[in-house]
Amino acid sequence: MNNYNFIVEKIIEFGASGVNVIYVNDIEFNPELRQLCMDNICRNYGLNYTCPPYVGTPQELIQKVKEYKVAIVIHNTEVINGFKDKDGVGKAEDKINKILINVNNFIYNKNLEYMIIGATSCKRCNPCKIMTKEECPHKEEAFVSLSAFCIDVKKLADKCNILFNWDGKTVTNIGILLLK
Repeated sequence: MNNYNFIVEKIIEFGASGVNVIYVNDIEFNPELRQLCMDNICRNYGLNYTCPPYVGTPQELIQKVKEYKVAIVIHNTEVINGFKDKDGVGKAEDKINKILINVNNFIYNKNLEYMIIGATSCKRCNPCKIMTKEECPHKEEAFVSLSAFCIDVKKLADKCNILFNWDGKTVTNIGILLLK
């Protein structure tokens, strides 16, 4: 595996709790996870350009990921005040999104073929321009979530030794930088 230390160090500078480098072949997919999107668990189904049904089928997204060789798994853990702490959970999501935006800006001119998968749907526009039937002004920078890509986040966390529990005390968000 190539030396990605310069990227890993920069991601840590951006505020990530940790970074792991794995091969894409080690990522486990579960197309049945798409049902969580369809059940509208996060309340974004059909309301965000980076959410199903607008992002492609599970098979299409899985194939996209498999076109890459290396996955730099970026995770961030924040303290929250219980499961109903919407403010704390929102701030944690904002932080991982900011980290991923910084990663995108850093990688953009590095002559690398890459793709970033987010921890959540894109939240650059609030509300998403889909609500006003406008085009997405961030097509190239908007991140689709791991869930929409049918990536089994729990298994990914286990593979990377990331503590990923829902104990009401902390919340961990994970994003991925894919490289060819």
